[in-house]
Amino acid sequence: MALEYELRFGITPEAASAFASLTLLGKPETENLTNSYFDTPEFALADAGCSLRIRDDGKGKVHTLKVPSGKRDARHEFEREVPAATPDLSPDEKDALPAKIARKLKKEGVQPAFTTAYRRLAWEVKQGASVIEVALDRGTITAGSLQAPISEVELELKSGSEQDVLALAMEFCRLVPLSTLAESKSARGARLARGRAPAKRLAKAVKLTAKMKPSEAFAKLSEETIAHYLANFAAVTADGKAEPVHQMRVALRKLWAVLWAFKPLVDQARALELKEHLGAMIKTFSSARAMDVFKAETLPRAIPIVKDKALRRVAKDSAKDKAIEEHSALARYLTSPDHAHNLLKLETLLLAMKRHIEQGKAQNLKAYAASRLGKLHKRVQKAHGETPPPDTPGFHHRRLLFKKQRYVMDAFAQLFPAKPAARYSKKLAKLQTVFGDINDIVTARDDIKKLGAAVRQYHSAQSAVVIADHLMQWRSSKLAEDHEDIGILQRKLAGEKVFW
Repeated sequence: MALEYELRFGITPEAASAFASLTLLGKPETENLTNSYFDTPEFALADAGCSLRIRDDGKGKVHTLKVPSGKRDARHEFEREVPAATPDLSPDEKDALPAKIARKLKKEGVQPAFTTAYRRLAWEVKQGASVIEVALDRGTITAGSLQAPISEVELELKSGSEQDVLALAMEFCRLVPLSTLAESKSARGARLARGRAPAKRLAKAVKLTAKMKPSEAFAKLSEETIAHYLANFAAVTADGKAEPVHQMRVALRKLWAVLWAFKPLVDQARALELKEHLGAMIKTFSSARAMDVFKAETLPRAIPIVKDKALRRVAKDSAKDKAIEEHSALARYLTSPDHAHNLLKLETLLLAMKRHIEQGKAQNLKAYAASRLGKLHKRVQKAHGETPPPDTPGFHHRRLLFKKQRYVMDAFAQLFPAKPAARYSKKLAKLQTVFGDINDIVTARDDIKKLGAAVRQYHSAQSAVVIADHLMQWRSSKLAEDHEDIGILQRKLAGEKVFW
């Protein structure tokens, strides 16, 4: 068994030629690879993030099982030469599988699922003290009568550090346009074989224990947020649905809370750089997310104020068109070299932060978590008085305070008694919902302006003025109504007995 750590990127045919000619790579080794993937009839392996294949490179057959390691970009890999093209798991391989999956395999067996065939150009590159295999793969995934192209670059760490892999990847992004590729060949093949479009993925709870070091907790929490982010990447870039966009933004917001929670354990200059970079990434989702909420939630509540049915239909159609436009812009960014570079920089900064925490003074995780939750709770108690007006920066900062407290509470909840932690989180969730509802109405001001511009472009200036005026009237009256609910919830939370 080996721990495989790799990064992958999409590359266009034009960029592939330029990549293969990079002087830092030298002369490649060329292979033509055919891989047969196997799974249960219901794709239990794929659902668990595992893959089972037999590779034929023209010289022999290699049996490979990959199992998630709990770290993003890293999987446990079992590889051995075999005489036949039929998979046969060894006892060690069966033991490495989740128990539920091992039982399914024993009961149902495996069958051919899909194949991949591609030409690989491979180089061995030294970066710092590390040895990294770089591969350029071009070919196809085939599942029955369906096919999907393969055109990607992979970097696999053979020896050394993850930091060197990230550094080499950033250098490649500087030299050649590469794009983020969130799914492996096996994951794409399984989706193709099942006829499924990319789907959303919700955040998963991270299991922490009081015996963990802070650096371990930080690594687990930050890796889950990145995994959550990338698990929704294909869905956003493929069909532009609203919920995966929301999930990607939630992942970054959760990471933002994790960074705050561990900020005292790193130097402030590094923490500030990470915070600013993450903040810029979060902002890239703001327009698409705001228009999604406006189209699906705010506009349906506000539109009855417009009495003309024809104008209501114009407003709804224009909001839909504007949402499509915002999603298209977001997808272009996510599939651009800029996003690939920004994500690599984020992961580089996170890895540096983890190492800095490792080198610091030993701390008890539970006591540390209690101190951070306590600091936020004191701010919550100070904030239980009069709530700033919704249209002010003070209201925005107050909303972010409670959101931060909720995400930090969620991160550390397993370290404390379950019932009081759940009660506290529930009150935070209610407060966050009310703040969020009001904030949606606050930000609707900009969305109404965008809607007016769309109506003006596709219909008429007169219709745009009438619709915008009515919606702004609704916005003003609604803000006045909802503002009172926040004070009640804040007072209840401020009076909550702390349990940490």
